[in-house]
Amino acid sequence: RTVEGAKIKAAYFGLAKTYHPDRLALVRLDDLRPQVERIFARLSEAFAALGDDGKRREYLEILAQGGEVAVQRRQDDEANKAMKIISAEEQFKVGEMALRRQAFGQAVDAFKKALELNPDESEHHAYHAWAVWCGAENKDRVVADVRKGLQKAADLNHNCAPAFFFLGQVWKHLKDDKRALAYFRKATEIQSDHV
Repeated sequence: RTVEGAKIKAAYFGLAKTYHPDRLALVRLDDLRPQVERIFARLSEAFAALGDDGKRREYLEILAQGGEVAVQRRQDDEANKAMKIISAEEQFKVGEMALRRQAFGQAVDAFKKALELNPDESEHHAYHAWAVWCGAENKDRVVADVRKGLQKAADLNHNCAPAFFFLGQVWKHLKDDKRALAYFRKATEIQSDHV
């Protein structure tokens, strides 16, 4: 990591003389050509990376991050996470459309899929809980789970206006107007046009 460019160049040329595939004919080892070509290719790759200051800095940065495999794994993980987030948003949109049509079962399923794909999104929790609430024939049976889901949304994002609005609706149903009003006010503090 600390060797100067001149020493890298000298080491490369010394190894290139030894492992150049054309030398095999001189020592009658032509049957080793495929293996020696691979070795020579790797030597050339190494020199290309270490012989150029910019590429060398990039290579050292990759080593500092755990090597090429670790960097590739992180990039793959980030790409997978991005795809999950996009898929979650698509499911969320399906849920919103189903909710507007009052197809509550379909909305619950779509919001549940969105939650599975991106459990860190507060609105996914809020709308899933609200769809469960809207679709329940007996609201008293689901009230505890719905409040829990809505509170999770509020805890994930203190600025999730729908979570507070839906909590207000639930408390209104429970005839606790004081709490309902507090949640409605919180929703309008976050989003003034939520009146």
